[in-house]
Amino acid sequence: MGLLTTCAALVALIAACARGQSTHHGQGVAAFVRNMHKGKRPDVEVARQAVHDATAELLAYYSNDEQVLDSLVYATPGFAVNLDAKLAALAVQKGGAKKKFVVAALGSSVTAGHDGFGDTAWPAVLQRRLAKALAPFGIEVEVRNQAVGGSEPFPRSLCMSTLAGDDADLVIREWEYWGYADGAIMAPVGGEEGAIEAFVRNALALPSAPAVLFLQLDAGGKSQKTPRLAKLFGPAGKIGKAYGPHHAIGVLSGFGPTFDHMRSTMQHTRTFRTGEKSCTGMNIGDCPVGPKPDGYHDRPLYLGVAEDDPLVKFAGVAGQHGIAKLYINWHPGTIGHEVMGHQASFVVLSTLHRGLAALGLSTEKTLFKKSPLPSPVACAASPVCQKPVRCALASWPKAPTGIDVGDWVEGPSGVEPGPSVLVFK
Repeated sequence: MGLLTTCAALVALIAACARGQSTHHGQGVAAFVRNMHKGKRPDVEVARQAVHDATAELLAYYSNDEQVLDSLVYATPGFAVNLDAKLAALAVQKGGAKKKFVVAALGSSVTAGHDGFGDTAWPAVLQRRLAKALAPFGIEVEVRNQAVGGSEPFPRSLCMSTLAGDDADLVIREWEYWGYADGAIMAPVGGEEGAIEAFVRNALALPSAPAVLFLQLDAGGKSQKTPRLAKLFGPAGKIGKAYGPHHAIGVLSGFGPTFDHMRSTMQHTRTFRTGEKSCTGMNIGDCPVGPKPDGYHDRPLYLGVAEDDPLVKFAGVAGQHGIAKLYINWHPGTIGHEVMGHQASFVVLSTLHRGLAALGLSTEKTLFKKSPLPSPVACAASPVCQKPVRCALASWPKAPTGIDVGDWVEGPSGVEPGPSVLVFK
């Protein structure tokens, strides 16, 4: 493949993402990487091989079923100059500088891992998988699970510096069972679209200029939220038109399109998640696709406790040696969390693949470009969208760089109360 043809293929791939085509992001990246011209940079080639190996290992765990892992429904073109470029530069970086990749997971009880053990929740799965995959590059991985069960999206959606941290490279937002503007009474943001932009804007304003992903579960298959977000972030969408070209924003669907191929072939009558009765329908959280809830496994790689531990009954299995669950109730089980953690890992690895492909065609050390925020479009009338908000919390969790009310008492951070500082107890 010639240089011009390769560049054209890369441009076409980015354009497909911008148009929101139905082709999955990961599938497009995988096809491009398989067929692209091999770059002449040895450092890039070595990195690409390591990413290939890590991706192949993850795919093999699901019998090379790429669809179940490819949860990225839509990604803005801004990924190319943001997360793609940032990861690729980090992978080939030489010298003694510390290399670290930080993910912040925000949300409620789903992400916090309720009805299970915290170290089996999807952020912990992501931590384990990415730490192994990025180890060959000398990259330290830190996944911060900042979710709190029962917490509304606001005011936490405004507290990016305190919760995600000023060094976050990727922010993943969940809040499956809440409205986007829930809790925004003290700081009105202008309805649902304003709330979405307020979250995006406060995340993108972090010094590290992270990518932002909205995670939807979609256990029932089709949903209204996921396509609505994809449309809003699309090239013609209110937020996508303003932010999309230069900023990385995407939408993940854990159990929607990723499981549609299984829905199309599963038995009409199946066994309810508790194993005690039969069930029908498209909701694979309540009525799994089969004896192996994710289509491939009846046990996760990490159950959280030993099989003979009395606490195994809290690990979401039907009986001591029963099947681990995709869903416990409205919360995912260990199998469900494992799927979501692996899906997020696949997004990162696919992004790294694409970033290395672009870097291999360049003589630059990095293609990362930090762009200024555009003027607010959906939350323009809200003061919280005029400049970044800093929050002082009176409770955990918080990022290492976060401030709390105690900082005002002790004064080590030098933070003073002001119009842009909100205090929450």
